[in-house]
Amino acid sequence: MCMHIPRLLGKSRYVERYLASQVNPKHVQKFLLAKILIKNRKTTFGKEHEFKKIRTTKDFQKNIPISKYEDYLPYIEEIKKGKQNVLTKRKVKFFATTSGTTNEAKYIPITKTRIDQFREEFAIWSVSMLKRFPKLATGKTLYFAANSSNGFTEGGIEHGNISGYVTRNTPKIVKKGLVIPDELMDELDFEKKMFEVSLLALDSKITQIGTASPIQAIIFIDYLQKHKEELLEELTKRGKNKLVEKLKHVDWKPINLWPDLMLISCIKTETHGMYIDELLRKIGKDIPVRDPGIFSSEGRISLGVTDYEDAGVIVANENFFEFQEYKNDDAFGEIKLIDEVEKGKKYKIIMTTQEGLYRYDIEDIVEIIDFKNKLPIVRFAGRNKWLNIAEEHAPQTEIIKCAQEALKNISISGFTVTPFIQSLQEKPRYELIIELTSGELKKEEAKKIILRFDNYLQQRILTYKETRNEFGRMKSPILSIAEENTYTKLNTEMLAKAGQAKPIQVSKDVNFRNKIKIIKTYAVE
Repeated sequence: MCMHIPRLLGKSRYVERYLASQVNPKHVQKFLLAKILIKNRKTTFGKEHEFKKIRTTKDFQKNIPISKYEDYLPYIEEIKKGKQNVLTKRKVKFFATTSGTTNEAKYIPITKTRIDQFREEFAIWSVSMLKRFPKLATGKTLYFAANSSNGFTEGGIEHGNISGYVTRNTPKIVKKGLVIPDELMDELDFEKKMFEVSLLALDSKITQIGTASPIQAIIFIDYLQKHKEELLEELTKRGKNKLVEKLKHVDWKPINLWPDLMLISCIKTETHGMYIDELLRKIGKDIPVRDPGIFSSEGRISLGVTDYEDAGVIVANENFFEFQEYKNDDAFGEIKLIDEVEKGKKYKIIMTTQEGLYRYDIEDIVEIIDFKNKLPIVRFAGRNKWLNIAEEHAPQTEIIKCAQEALKNISISGFTVTPFIQSLQEKPRYELIIELTSGELKKEEAKKIILRFDNYLQQRILTYKETRNEFGRMKSPILSIAEENTYTKLNTEMLAKAGQAKPIQVSKDVNFRNKIKIIKTYAVE
């Protein structure tokens, strides 16, 4: 956090549109959609979809179908080769890579527009936090961003993680307030990265910790305390004798190391909520935890600048939003615009971005909990058909394929992949529950299944691989054997409730295993 943040705002057009969107979001959204269509009408996509003929929102909805990432693959492949003016008039400078619904990574195009937006978002959020916590500006933020670069496409466009890229491209004046420098952010060796981050953190006045997942902060604190002696030895080698003497006489609870720590910023999902309590216990003080808002590679949905600790206001001046009423994972209602949504209802988000995604089904589900003037305040309610316990964002379709491959030669009546959180003192993991058709499973064969499952997950799901290795947030899966007739009983229950039965191959419910009888569990670590 930085005292000079307000200077980044000034009287920018972004702030003017942001404030105007609170008063008249319908008008701001209409203006934004027209701007996107006019600016990009001469692109390949704009010509093919006749942007020049679109006059109204209804024209837009009629001419442009709701899309998935796969619909953009031909265009994205052209951009990856170096061709521009394909989806946007503005030049694609970067691809944000993340897991898709197939085993191929998604490449989301990023232009200068997105970086400019991020700077403005960050400034607005920072000012909002400074109003609530004025002393944040007196120290630094320990922010855990992903590595920014994974390489270049054949056309020479860099690709990597969006959080790392936007952090790398923040103004120098902001970077002075961050503990972790760019070069360390891109370090992929987990042990080396944690060691160097620990040294920097011990020598910093930290007032805020920022991370996507509270598990990341827990892992860091555990690492810090476990490697106390090695860290003190290295600080001595680096001539930090006064600091070493001070640290030798301090209990290494974070609140003692950083007595001015006053804010945790992290995404407050249901799973994260359990770990937030554990994080505060480890810190040693009950300090505020704020959700920064819903942000993805495709674009920002909300900004956490409301009085709600776990919700944010829709950023209506950045992306054009449509809201499809959510009933369940397989049923959705009518499409609504920003002035038509209702408090208390859940909606799937359809985004049209300035980065070249048009009527894009981002699959995020939000709940409207209130309004800021006329602008919806939303809480993240989940991602449709994705499993996400440590920010791994794993598509259920890919999880199922990985489980099927791992169980290829095993005779089973059914299987379910579910989150496994036995203790908040341990990292979360997936549990693969199976019901054998007959006989028993030998210990060595069970371990082979676990290793195969974990390897397939890492091969097919980019964000799972990063979460397991680079971030160290998850342990390897476990394998559990359910009692005989488990899936027959589950199917009977589903028939009674819904009139139809289908395999429960992925369950987001952390208590799923408590609803059945587990005979035995195997693990490799």
